[in-house]
Amino acid sequence: MVYTLRWGILATGGIAEAFAKDLLADPAARDTRDVAHKIIAVGSSSSIDKSKEFITKVGADSSVIPCGSYEELVKIADVDIIYIATPHRQNALLALEAGKHVLCEYAVTINARQAAHLARVATEKKLFLMEAVWTRFFPISREIQRLVHQEKVLGELRRVYADLAMMFRKDPESRLYKPELGGGALLDLGIYPFTWAFMILHDHPDNQKTKPHVTANILKSKLTPVDETTSATLVFDKIQATAHLTCSMTSKTMQPYCVSIQGEKGYLHVAPAPYRPETFVLSLYDQEPTTHEFKIPGQGKYDVSLTTLLGGGRMCEADSRWQVAVGEILFGGQHLVYGGLGRVLQNSKSSINTDEIAHFSRLSSQWWDESDNGEFLPLHRMNPVRVRWMVEKLREARKDDAKEEEWRGWRELDRVQSSDVEEGNVRPMEGMSVLDIGCGGGLLSESLSRLGARALGVDASQPNINIAKIHASTDPSFGTDGASAKNVLDYRHATAEELVREGAQFDAVCAMEVVEHVDRPSEFLRNCGQLVKPGGHLFLSTIARTPIAYFLSILMAENVLGIVERGTHTHSKFINPSELVAFFRDDLGWISRTFGGSVGELDIAGWLGFGRPEGPVGAPTRTEAEVRGIAYMPWKGTWELLPRGMLGSVECNYLFWVGKPL
Repeated sequence: MVYTLRWGILATGGIAEAFAKDLLADPAARDTRDVAHKIIAVGSSSSIDKSKEFITKVGADSSVIPCGSYEELVKIADVDIIYIATPHRQNALLALEAGKHVLCEYAVTINARQAAHLARVATEKKLFLMEAVWTRFFPISREIQRLVHQEKVLGELRRVYADLAMMFRKDPESRLYKPELGGGALLDLGIYPFTWAFMILHDHPDNQKTKPHVTANILKSKLTPVDETTSATLVFDKIQATAHLTCSMTSKTMQPYCVSIQGEKGYLHVAPAPYRPETFVLSLYDQEPTTHEFKIPGQGKYDVSLTTLLGGGRMCEADSRWQVAVGEILFGGQHLVYGGLGRVLQNSKSSINTDEIAHFSRLSSQWWDESDNGEFLPLHRMNPVRVRWMVEKLREARKDDAKEEEWRGWRELDRVQSSDVEEGNVRPMEGMSVLDIGCGGGLLSESLSRLGARALGVDASQPNINIAKIHASTDPSFGTDGASAKNVLDYRHATAEELVREGAQFDAVCAMEVVEHVDRPSEFLRNCGQLVKPGGHLFLSTIARTPIAYFLSILMAENVLGIVERGTHTHSKFINPSELVAFFRDDLGWISRTFGGSVGELDIAGWLGFGRPEGPVGAPTRTEAEVRGIAYMPWKGTWELLPRGMLGSVECNYLFWVGKPL
């Protein structure tokens, strides 16, 4: 029996043209006789004329329906499955919501969370969903897997090398240079080297689908925030094998082989390209090499993926799980090492990392658990110290401006965060508007409000905001209106980017323990700066990217002591004090100059205070910025500010304050 698939083609570019021509070719040329294909409709997002031109160009039947929008295309009842030639999650979701099966070009999503969401929608609707990485279904790929997995011709596998490098024109208007459209070497080319690593090592029966450990580096484009070259090493501990993967948009793969698989008995080379392999050479150490050829008809848009997995309309659960697994490795908790402030992983419009938000959303109910086992107990213990430091910096800034008499409450500085503060008797922030970015459950926001500030807490996690509002509602002194409440406090489910677009500004902005969880620190910091009024203050707390920080914050706190959940921190995303200083000095111009040594030296940067009045001769008369170390004392169960000038004081947790020029 021949099963006929009725297709809708979404988009009319070159990739869609190649796919459509393969659909219209005789399936028998691909040795397929149980599947037939029929194009029912073609959709363009710009005009119906483009759809008509496409139909003529590929030689489709005159009965094919041209559509002037994607929405029109997915509504056609006779269409069973939509082929999406544009790598957009929105289009895949549009088709799934319309009840259509989906085959989407890579990268169907730009992070693991998006992939999991699409897979969940497909599962709920019992629909087929697959990313069009055809390589997995080529007969040559299946034969190689059979040889190394079942026959084990190479014995135990040792290493896989895979590369895809192609030279593209450097054009900032090209999709390849737009991160929001899935641009960059990793998303556009890297999927193929990663696919070979997964086919050979991840899917090896002895590996039992165990995920690898990943380290990677990129070379970022100078035109737009995408990667032009990426290299990654995947370590599969369970089978004691590694994969070494590279991709580039600025060079070409060195011929003749694109993939090499090494084992204890020999090696296997694949040519010519990882996305369209036609030949492999098997070289065993005790035998002469043998060459095996598998010619691919057309463009290689294989029926076998649909024949095997669609099964007459059933959902492809196995492929969805495979797709999510690859996404988790590429974009999940094991982030690529992008270095410094120039990291780019997902989206040029937002610094938000959806996986980080999901992580903290899952823990939202524990924000106010102050027991010894509470997930956020370290932050509860840190909060009084950082609030006291903030008040101290505001006091010093007012003293520099000779306006201390305008502020009440500074003489009670020693009682900040004492019972007097909790009762609202000490209010040194009276009249200030303060924004708490990444407020979580509201630990800092409530303290700022009690100190007299008109506090607004924002968070990208709705569950966190819900918890913060619920907790604040238990204290009648809190309210959103200063006329009816002693302590003004409000919460919003929002991001810094959204507030910038609204033109909001505040006397002080706080982002405590946030910058190490975003994807694009420089963009995030720039947004924070825009939210500060001229003459206002920006407060940050974060972790330095040093060996001691890895040892204390990840190895000890997460893996040994368990006081922080595993996976909370990623060492490569930590920010050094020197990087913050350089950003606000060179990029934003908030710091005029530094004294006493190189800003790249952590200890000098730490004790210096960047021009505090008691600094070296020639320092400015007012403080411009300060880095201050903060450390947890486990024998006391408390956090403490470290003395200015203490050697190594800012090599782990530290606080950062900078004033915005008038």
